[in-house]
Amino acid sequence: VNFIIAALVAFYSQTSLGQSSYVSETDRQLTIKKLAVLPATDNVNGLLSRYIDTKIKQLVRRDHRFDLAEVENTEVKKPEGYQRDPNLIKRLGKPIGADGLILGQVNKTAKGLEVILQLYLVSDGLLFIQETLAGPEKFNTADLEKLTEDTFNHLIDHIPYRGLVLSRQGNRVT
Repeated sequence: VNFIIAALVAFYSQTSLGQSSYVSETDRQLTIKKLAVLPATDNVNGLLSRYIDTKIKQLVRRDHRFDLAEVENTEVKKPEGYQRDPNLIKRLGKPIGADGLILGQVNKTAKGLEVILQLYLVSDGLLFIQETLAGPEKFNTADLEKLTEDTFNHLIDHIPYRGLVLSRQGNRVT
């Protein structure tokens, strides 16, 4: 009897007006509500990375789709360190309730600036999206912040959904 009651409760909790409501595992993974920003890196001894850290946090706070979670006591690692260790992403993101972690990297090259942003999903710990933009050869802080904002916007534009998937019927999403 308890099994039948549990089955009926599960069935009715997934139906609305006679239509079943379904959210796939992929939809669940791609629903990003809360982001955290990992400490950024650069190739000039931390001179530029602090600017993009601050800017990325500001952009996440400003975007109505995301809440910002704070990662504490995290050592600065190169992107390869996160790519090689998906469990590290999970260990950093799960305790703070983050769905995704953003890692920033800025490089000063002979051709100018290069800003690289990577978005990792906490659910599987893997790199989901990477965006790279190049900037001017001669630059100031405002140029770096503008390039970071443009890179962030391109990164976020690659997320398949601009909202929350509440249910799915075939290709129809609500």
